[in-house]
Amino acid sequence: MNIHAIQTGTVQVKTRQRAGSGSGPLRLIHTLLDPNWTKPLPIYAWVIEHPEGVIVVDAGESARTAQPGYFPRWHPYY
Repeated sequence: MNIHAIQTGTVQVKTRQRAGSGSGPLRLIHTLLDPNWTKPLPIYAWVIEHPEGVIVVDAGESARTAQPGYFPRWHPYY
């Protein structure tokens, strides 16, 4: 059995979000106010070569996230 990573896209997040620094309510505030973004980070799907066939696993977001109203209005990134 073999497993392969396939890059399906990229995403950029706030640097403080990736580092996970701080705690409590200030952690969210500092993340939202962080002006710095990471370089593009890879998004992967996985291909599993199994004796009974090939399996593709994509554990990403639902396509519904692109629909207006999917996230609440108060969501910090939307």
